[in-house]
Amino acid sequence: MKTAAVLLDSYRKLLLWLFMAVIVFSIIFYMYFVNETVRNVVLRQDFENQVTDLNSKVANLEFEYISHAHSVDMVLASSMGFKEVREPIFIARKETLSLLSPQE
Repeated sequence: MKTAAVLLDSYRKLLLWLFMAVIVFSIIFYMYFVNETVRNVVLRQDFENQVTDLNSKVANLEFEYISHAHSVDMVLASSMGFKEVREPIFIARKETLSLLSPQE
């Protein structure tokens, strides 16, 4: 009977150490994942700030493009060597025939 009690006591110690190890590993993994979550949130905020900066730069460039496009007139074009065409020539596309189109 004494051997059964010693054996039961050794199983209890083994279970205690096993549960302690599981708890310690759980705490370590929890701290790791919380750390990774915080780092990812900070990185996302940095990326969002970069996107906002790039969007504002694009908006400024679009504004400059529009202002330059509206500043072109006949005086500027003629000063750059362009001439007004009296009789414009238009080029029309020829319709192509395909094998799947119905022929008339």
